[in-house]
Amino acid sequence: MKSPFRRRAYVLLLLAAFGFACYLFQEARVGQTESGAFLSPRYPAYLTREPSQDEKQMLIRRAVRQLGGWTRLGLAKPGERVLIMGSEGQDMELVDALLQALRTTRGVEAHYISLSQIIKEMLHMSEEEQKQLFSGGSLYGAERVKDGWREAIRWPRYLPANLREQLNKESRVNMKAWEVGRQVARNQMRRYLEAHPEYDALFGGTAGTAGRQVNLQMDIGPKWRSEFEYSSWESLRDRTPTFPNDLWRLLEDKVMALLPWVEEVRITDPQGTDMRFKLTADQAAMWAKAAYLPNHIYMYPLQGTRDLYLREGIRGHIVPDTNGVLAGTANHSGYHPLIKLYIKHGLLDRIEGGGRYGEIWRKVLENEELKTIQYPYLPHPGMFYLFECSVATNPKGAIRSGQFHWGFGMESTTPEVNQYAKKRNLPNDHGFHVQTYFTTYEVKIRGADNWLKMVDNGHLVALEDAEVKALATRYGDVGKLLREDRVPAIPGVNVPGDQWKSFAADPVPYFSREAKEIAEGTYKYLE
Repeated sequence: MKSPFRRRAYVLLLLAAFGFACYLFQEARVGQTESGAFLSPRYPAYLTREPSQDEKQMLIRRAVRQLGGWTRLGLAKPGERVLIMGSEGQDMELVDALLQALRTTRGVEAHYISLSQIIKEMLHMSEEEQKQLFSGGSLYGAERVKDGWREAIRWPRYLPANLREQLNKESRVNMKAWEVGRQVARNQMRRYLEAHPEYDALFGGTAGTAGRQVNLQMDIGPKWRSEFEYSSWESLRDRTPTFPNDLWRLLEDKVMALLPWVEEVRITDPQGTDMRFKLTADQAAMWAKAAYLPNHIYMYPLQGTRDLYLREGIRGHIVPDTNGVLAGTANHSGYHPLIKLYIKHGLLDRIEGGGRYGEIWRKVLENEELKTIQYPYLPHPGMFYLFECSVATNPKGAIRSGQFHWGFGMESTTPEVNQYAKKRNLPNDHGFHVQTYFTTYEVKIRGADNWLKMVDNGHLVALEDAEVKALATRYGDVGKLLREDRVPAIPGVNVPGDQWKSFAADPVPYFSREAKEIAEGTYKYLE
C-alpha cells in the first residue's frame, strides 16, 4: 500500500502535468485560425521600406487603372476633364505623378485641388476663419496613437460650456468651426462643381470628410466617381485594391447570403463584448435589402436600413431589442483605456471606463436634449442608439477582413428623419466609435436549431469556403492570397503574457512602442 505522502505527491504530479499540458495547448492555439483560436500578429514588411523609383512608377501605373477599392481612378474616361480633391498633408510628388500618368497613359485631362482650397473659394473665408478650420485643424492629427479621446468630440455643442472651452485649447481646434466645417464640406464640393461645369468628374472625399459612397454620391451629385485616399506612397502601396475583384465580391456574397435567414445574433470578443438580438423574418429581409457596402457590410440592422429609402423607397428602420455590452481599447482616432458600453433595448444605457474618452462621452450622454430626441420610426427617445456594427471583407486591408467597427447615433436617408433633424438642428449622424479585432459573430438560422459562425475570433469564415478557395486558385497561392496581412498583437489575447491588466488600463504605451518598432523595421511580427 502506498503511503498518504506518496499518494499526495502522485496526485500533485498528475495535476502539474495536466496544468503544463493545458499551458502547451494554449500556447499552440495562439496564432492559428482554427475554430476557437486567434489569428497570429503580423504587419506587412513591405510597408516599412522606402519604395524605389521603379516601384513608384509601377504603383502609379496600377493606380490610374484601378477599378476596385475606395480610390478608382480607372473610372476616368479618355477625353474627360477630371478633378482630384485631396486633404491637408497630401504628398504632392505622388499627386503630380498621378496627374502626369492620367494625362499621358489614359488621355484624361486631370487637375488637383485640396478640400481647404474649395472651401476657402466657395465661402470667401477670412484669414482667421481659414486658420480656425485648417491650421492644426484635423481632429485626428499626427499623434494618432495618443488621440483616442478625440473621438468623443463629435458634436461639441452638446458638451458643457466649460469642458468645450477646455477642449478648444487642448485640441488646438475651434470646436464650432470644426463642426461647421464637417457639415459644409459636402455642400461646398457640390457647389464648386456647379461653379466649374468644365469638370466632368470628381475623385475626392474620404470617410473622415464626407462619409461613405452612398452619402458622397447623394451629397455631391452624379459627377462624383470615387473617394481619393492616396495621400502618401504608403497608402498607394496598400494591397487592398489589388485583391481580385471577383474573389472579393464572392466573399461578400457569402456574407450577404445569410442575412435574410437570420433569426438571432450573438456577438462576443475577448476584450469583453457580449450582446444578443433577435429578428422577425420580415425584419431580416428588410435588413438584407440595404446591408451591402463594399468592404463595410452592415452587420447590424439599424445601420443596415439607413439607406433603405434611398435604395428601395421603403420608409422605416429596424431597431432590434439588443442587450449586452460592447468593449474595446481603440477607435477611429487612436487608443484609449478599456471602455465598456452597456446597451439596453438597443440604446446606450451607461459607460464604464474609457479614460478621457469615456469621461467626455459620458458628458454628452448626459445632455438632456439628446436624451429626449424622438426620431421618426424609432421606438424610444434618445440619440445614442447602437447604430453601426460593420465588418470588413478584404484580407489585405489596413482594416482587414473580420475586423469590426461600431458606432452610436442615428443616421438616415428617410425624408421624415432628415426633416426632423434639420428642423431642430439635431445630428443626422453617427460617431463615438469602438473597434474590435477578434470578434465572434454567430447567427441562428430561422427554422434550424444550429448556430453558424460568420466571423470566428476575428477570422472571416467565408475565407474558408470551398467555392472561394476554388476561385482563388486562379490567382496563385491560395493560402497566401486569403491570409490576413495585418493583425494587431493584443497581450492576453493572441500573444502570450500577463500584461492584459496594464494594457487595458492604458494601451497607448504598448502601441506607441509597436509603432516605433514598425517604423524602425525592428517589429518582431513583420512579414
